[in-house]
Amino acid sequence: MSTAAVRTVRILAAAITAAAVAVAGCGSRAAALPPGFPNLDGFAPVPVDNYISTGPKGPKRFVTFSTPYNIQCVFAATTDPVPAGDSQGISCQGDIPGVASGATPTRSCAIGKVADWGTSGFRLDNELTNCPIGTFNSGTLLNAGQKLSYQNVTCAVGGDGLVACMDTSLGQHGFALKPSGNVTF
Repeated sequence: MSTAAVRTVRILAAAITAAAVAVAGCGSRAAALPPGFPNLDGFAPVPVDNYISTGPKGPKRFVTFSTPYNIQCVFAATTDPVPAGDSQGISCQGDIPGVASGATPTRSCAIGKVADWGTSGFRLDNELTNCPIGTFNSGTLLNAGQKLSYQNVTCAVGGDGLVACMDTSLGQHGFALKPSGNVTF
């Protein structure tokens, strides 16, 4: 093979490699998190062992935590890997920003709630409950600036009223609750 032919093959190989790298880079941008969701890497990790509890009806394990903002959250903490097609079922309730809570015309009380809807992501809602509504402090306090992780879930609390969780069991689904506006995906 002539020197010119070798040079042409090398140039083509370099061009193909550059194109492959460019295409791979585009894929990571497609999985970008929505605007308003925080970078969870910026929070200090805490040991999850202090947040694990068992359910009232058997040996099921849960990660349960409360926040300084009168919001409590819970998700499954099985010892086995999360089965394909399942999530860890994150649910938070309490004073969810932007979701009405308090007494209702039916003499029930409403509390704010965000819950996992599987492959559809998360949904904000309110839920009727008995009055009076107490405080939402079930579970160990997760302080501002901290995060905890277990299997496919990471949750964090920010200093600005932020409570954010991400579950990667069924893709990237999560939420960020904050006074300036909530994000669910």
